[in-house]
Amino acid sequence: SLHSTGKTKFKGGGPGLGLALARGIVTAHGGHIWVQSNRYDEIDCPGSTFYVVLPLRLTQVINV
Repeated sequence: SLHSTGKTKFKGGGPGLGLALARGIVTAHGGHIWVQSNRYDEIDCPGSTFYVVLPLRLTQVINV
């Protein structure tokens, strides 16, 4: 299958672990990850947009 990095296209192959690892890390931190893709086209190869939201927690505030 073709993958796009924005300016170049290349044939990629692999175990496809990247998204699974990212999902595991994000969910372990209490976050959310999702993807949006209009379509897959080998000629135009528009790609997908991945979103990650991680919660921020304030720790102790020290006034000096």
